Amino acid sequence: MGVWAANSKRAERLIMAVSPVAQEFSDWGDSDKTDAAIDTSADGVSEAKE
Repeated sequence: MGVWAANSKRAERLIMAVSPVAQEFSDWGDSDKTDAAIDTSADGVSEAKE
């Protein structure tokens, strides 16, 4: 399952690939390789997968 993070509810700005599937099949940058350092243990990721 792919999970992405965005800095707005409409995803009109910054979007980052969080989960391994999202990182593999997306052109969006890997969130864990940014200053944001968002990875699969971040708040909300497990809820998004459910």
